[in-house]
Amino acid sequence: MNLHEQNITVFDCEIQNEVDGKIIGWKNYDKMGHAVSASYNFKSGNYKIYFNDNLDELADDLHSSDLVTGFNIKGFDIPLLNGTAELIKKISLDEKKIYDMLEESRKSVGNFFAKGLKLDNHLESMFGAGGMKSGHGANAPKLWQDKKLGSLCSYVLRDVNREKALFEHIWQHGWVNTAMHGQKQVKKPQDQLTFQLGF
Repeated sequence: MNLHEQNITVFDCEIQNEVDGKIIGWKNYDKMGHAVSASYNFKSGNYKIYFNDNLDELADDLHSSDLVTGFNIKGFDIPLLNGTAELIKKISLDEKKIYDMLEESRKSVGNFFAKGLKLDNHLESMFGAGGMKSGHGANAPKLWQDKKLGSLCSYVLRDVNREKALFEHIWQHGWVNTAMHGQKQVKKPQDQLTFQLGF
């Protein structure tokens, strides 16, 4: 199965307001504010950017995909989108259509609350320092508030690009690696895709 022939979308979201644990906690999705999202579709080879004025396009793109992936999309990105008032078409995906790379990594170590499983933990161990994200997630709200939208778009596109690289590795090899937990086998996304498509 050729990955680049599959209708699979990688996406990532950034927020307007910093999560400080006091006024805004990690479950206050409606208070975080959606700043920008980006996606990559393997079949088309296209990257896309979404602000609130075209956010429903992201919903359409996700719903029309055979598989949707990202890092912590179940715990963060999808709830954030559904807590955004500007999104009219709420995200409603069957579990079988979602391949959350953080969730699969957590399953591989047998501990949902294990430390050392951030995206950069995976990227540094598997691709080196040059393959890591371009900055900490807390940078995005500052870029938004400073109206540095070009830099913000570059930031989210970099995140999607690195998540794409991680997904490609998992697709090909079926394992992830982190400094704390070492190499761990994870479920191959093509197995989930085959099940989803009914093959």
